[in-house]
Amino acid sequence: MSEQSKTTQLTGFFTMTRVEVGRLVHSPSLWLLCGVGIFMALLSPLTAKYAPQILDALVGSSNKGAAAGLPLPDPSWQQAGAQWMKNLGQVFSFVLILASAAFISAGQGNWPFFLSRRVGRAGLRLGTLVSLLLGAAVLFAFATGVFVLLTRAIWKQTRVSALLGGSCVWAVFAFILLAAVFFGANLGGGSRSGGTGMGAGVGSGFAAYLLLTLGGFWPWGAKHTLLGIPDLAGKVTSHSTHAALTWPLLSGIVVALLLIGMGTVRFCRKELD
Repeated sequence: MSEQSKTTQLTGFFTMTRVEVGRLVHSPSLWLLCGVGIFMALLSPLTAKYAPQILDALVGSSNKGAAAGLPLPDPSWQQAGAQWMKNLGQVFSFVLILASAAFISAGQGNWPFFLSRRVGRAGLRLGTLVSLLLGAAVLFAFATGVFVLLTRAIWKQTRVSALLGGSCVWAVFAFILLAAVFFGANLGGGSRSGGTGMGAGVGSGFAAYLLLTLGGFWPWGAKHTLLGIPDLAGKVTSHSTHAALTWPLLSGIVVALLLIGMGTVRFCRKELD
C-alpha cells in the first residue's frame, strides 16, 4: 500500500457510507436478519397466545388437555413481551453476530481500490460499520413495530410504551454485540478473503454475548454496569418493576464506543495484503 493509503483520517467517510449502504442492501446478511427478525416478531405474540394449545399438540392426543394441569401463565401481552425478549436473546442475537461478521469481512477485497483513491483507513472502516448500524437499526425498528402492532391487536390492554422501552434497551445490547464483532474483525490479518477477520469477529461477538448474559448473575455488576442490560430489557418489557436504567445503559454505550475506537485504531495500524 502507498503511504497515502495508510492515512488514519476520516477522509471519504460519507462516500464510503453511501457505498457500503448499497452493498448492504444487496448483501445476504441484511435479508437474513430481515427474515429472522420479522419471523420472531410474528412468532412471539402468537406463541404466547396459543401456548396451551401448542403444548397439548406436543404431548399428543392421548394426553389431550394435559397442558391444563401445568402451571402455565395466562396468555397476556406480558408473556408475549417475554417471548419476544427470549427470541431476541437466543435466536436473533446469534444471527446478528454471524451476519454482521460476514458483512464486515466481505468487503476486504475492495480495500485496495478505495484506499488508492485517497480514502482514509478510518473513513473506510467506519463507513462499513455505520452502514451496518443504520441497516440493523431500520430493520430492528420495523420488526419491533410488527411485534407491537400484532401484540396490541391480540391484547387491547397492551402497554405499548413497555414493549417499545424494552426493545430499546435490547437495542443497546445489540449495539455492544456489533461493536464487539467490529473490534474482533479488525484484529485479524488483512487478507482480502476476509476469512480470518470473520472468524475473529464471530469469536469476539460470542465472547461479548456470553459475558453479558452470564455476568448478569453478579448482583452488583447487573445493577451498576452493562452486565445487567439483558435482564433489564426483560424487566422493562414486562413492566413488572421499576428498574434503574442510567448506569447499565451508559456503561454499555461507552464500552461499545471504546470497542469501535480500538478496532478502528487497530485497522489503521495493521498491514494490508
